[in-house]
Amino acid sequence: MEIMGSMWLAVALATLGGFAFLKWVLKSVSPWVYESKLGDMRYSLPPGDMGWPLIGNMWSFLRAFRSDEPDSFMGSFVSRFGRTGIYKAFMFGNPSVIVTLPETSRRVLNDDDAFKPGWPTSTVELIG
Repeated sequence: MEIMGSMWLAVALATLGGFAFLKWVLKSVSPWVYESKLGDMRYSLPPGDMGWPLIGNMWSFLRAFRSDEPDSFMGSFVSRFGRTGIYKAFMFGNPSVIVTLPETSRRVLNDDDAFKPGWPTSTVELIG
């Protein structure tokens, strides 16, 4: 009887370990796919999280804006990566940069060599 209990515990632990490993692999795919194309330029990217493959950060973004506290989405970036004012994310089907501070916004808007203006394709399709 005790052997059956130990066997179920081993199966449960192996299953949890497998899910944890799968989650780690899936979370590592997005940065590898999108940042590996940049070569040495990837070292100049801002801190951030590319999220899940194909979905990116959209679930947490939508969940935050449906809640009573929409600032929680950016609060999670600030708590994890510090108050840098600029973060990388995978939003609206594209790798994106999110700017949160006025000084950083001014730098982005004035530096045409480093930052190219544009909208994600999905946003253009929605807005027209």
